Amino acid sequence: MTILRTGALAAVGALLALAPGLPLPAAARSPEGRPLRFRASYPARGLQFVESDPVVLRFSTDVDFSTLDASSVVVAYGSWTLPGSFAPAEDRRGGTDPRVVVFTPDLPLPAGQQVRFRVSTAVASALGRPLEDPVDFSFWTAPGKGTEEIVPVPEGTRLRRAPRLGPRPEVAWTNPMAGMGNTYADEVRIHFDRAMDLESLDGGGVRILAGGVAPVPGTLEYSSSRPVEVLFTPKDPFPPATGYQMVVSRDARSVRGRSLGTEFRASFGTSPLKDGVKPLKPGDFQPGPDLAVGRAFHTASLLDTGDVLLAGGEASPGVSLSAAEVFRRSSTSFVRVGDMGEARRKHAAVTLESGRVLVCGGFGAVGTTLGSVEIFNPADGSWTSAAPMGSSRASHTATLLQNGTVLVSGGFTSAGGVLAYEPTGEVYNPSANAWTPAGPLAWPRGGHTATRLPDGRVLLAGGESSLGTAAEVWDPPAGRFRRTLGDPLHHRRFHAAASVRLGAVLLAGGGPPEAERFDPFAETFSGAGTCPPIGITATDSPTYATLTPLPGSRVLLLGGLSIGGLGAGVDLVLSQVQLWDARSGGGYGAFFPMTFFVEPPRAAHTATELPDGRTLVAGGLGTNFAQSERRTTLLAPSE
Repeated sequence: MTILRTGALAAVGALLALAPGLPLPAAARSPEGRPLRFRASYPARGLQFVESDPVVLRFSTDVDFSTLDASSVVVAYGSWTLPGSFAPAEDRRGGTDPRVVVFTPDLPLPAGQQVRFRVSTAVASALGRPLEDPVDFSFWTAPGKGTEEIVPVPEGTRLRRAPRLGPRPEVAWTNPMAGMGNTYADEVRIHFDRAMDLESLDGGGVRILAGGVAPVPGTLEYSSSRPVEVLFTPKDPFPPATGYQMVVSRDARSVRGRSLGTEFRASFGTSPLKDGVKPLKPGDFQPGPDLAVGRAFHTASLLDTGDVLLAGGEASPGVSLSAAEVFRRSSTSFVRVGDMGEARRKHAAVTLESGRVLVCGGFGAVGTTLGSVEIFNPADGSWTSAAPMGSSRASHTATLLQNGTVLVSGGFTSAGGVLAYEPTGEVYNPSANAWTPAGPLAWPRGGHTATRLPDGRVLLAGGESSLGTAAEVWDPPAGRFRRTLGDPLHHRRFHAAASVRLGAVLLAGGGPPEAERFDPFAETFSGAGTCPPIGITATDSPTYATLTPLPGSRVLLLGGLSIGGLGAGVDLVLSQVQLWDARSGGGYGAFFPMTFFVEPPRAAHTATELPDGRTLVAGGLGTNFAQSERRTTLLAPSE
């Protein structure tokens, strides 16, 4: 067998001389700085009945032939890879043209086969610039092709121009989103802006790296009807608290052959709770019935029937409401009941042992604080007046004590003609319909929280008049307020509080982005994770948010008002969802943002746990500051 390599090069020289539209530049012309692009070839993509053996490629500038080898240029049919050699083509002056590469196989191409020719971007120009787009095409040899000796390219054969590749493909979006932490999913979707050559995504074209280094074993799936998207599923579930990178090779290409050009990388991380605590999902939140009256700064009281009384609030800024309505759990609807005797907002309410609801204080219709008290009777939906408090107050707290009496503490009062802190507490006895002074607070406060502890004490936290960090407890046996042994870590006002495991109290919002937990035994406070607003520049945690205990040691932080959240002194109502877990953060607890938002945004709303495990989220300040929110949401969390 004779290998006619010299004859092949001579034939290519004649071929170049006859190829129209492909002029040869003068030898002195330098391609310095020019990108390396594939211009033409023989055989061309899809060509059939090819009798010759060499493959000829013309590039836009001189090629560094040292970058041509069996790894950067692959010629194959079936599972066989064909070895061969590379040489520049002869030009019509008797020299060579380093822009034209001639691949000559060591053995003749087989007859009647599809031959695939691939050139990677590892091939570079003489000045070191890599090939801009990989070359990948197939052609078919003639069934009767000779296989005894290398058949040169016939003289006069024209190079065929490479097809136009169109714009470069781009990664349009990913799920998880780039930069997202706290994901719970065990799959990765990468969506391109145009149809992709799926074969270019296999074998390392798309990779998921743990820690940005180690490839994660898994499978790529895609639909032939939607070649713009690939789905990566790991062999094993992603572990918690782990960082990953999505990588798409620069050689990934569109169906027309245009490469990505620049390697795509995007990071994401899994939640520390991934294997332990279930996340909330968008489907856990369902729209509830609309309120009869839009309201914010209202109260929501759980009745013995499992229904919920919503009373008062503000319909628009500064406009107090006397309207009340009841959420009927059995019919999932709201029913108007009798109006209160006085309009009030930022008042307090508590369900008595008798099943009736006591409502006290608040800002009245003219903006002054109220001392009046009313009691709602669920049996007939009526209101009756009760003995007034000793002091008028708003933004105060009312707490049912273990003996059935009600402790009212702190707040603001306008009794002196100007709005000031009300520094006292008082106790209501429902049996006697009478109020008894409870003495002075250890620290004047309003916009605070009051949480009953398992032993009957009541923790008062936040809202201090001097922006200090004092907390106190109401001690029923002693009948007085006293400071806690330890002080809170941060000052906060109009925050939220929730009872959590082992009788502890979680405090969040209304100040710095750090939450804290109160230990009722040691009477000390410790850090409990961070909860800044999601996706905005403001760092302080939101005011007027709610904390709702959920199954599995979880607590939901929902909504709130971000002071200055839109910049330039403009506040922002949030639709954020953050989940706190008592078992994270080294046992102190930690917050984890969910990857979705709950519409509508709201603040100064209420969240009431229902006996059937759902939570009714109602009203609040919405995005329309001129009108309070009428929409409600029903949360049915996963166990």
